[in-house]
Amino acid sequence: MKTSEYMVLIVFVVAGLFSLVASIGNFDWYFSSRKASGIVQWFGRTGARIFYGLLGLLLIVCGVAFFLTGYKG
Repeated sequence: MKTSEYMVLIVFVVAGLFSLVASIGNFDWYFSSRKASGIVQWFGRTGARIFYGLLGLLLIVCGVAFFLTGYKG
């Protein structure tokens, strides 16, 4: 894999960790942001936390799986 492909996988994992930590920590600044407010309105605060937690896990799993299988973008 090239360096740029490693960087993309790192971005996946870091973004996933960020989303997961924000959902576990229930950060007001995260859930009151303009982009998250739509999800909060749809699912409520608890549902949005679950959504962003699952999204974070999905990003982490994708990043690690692509790394282990030798992602060829």
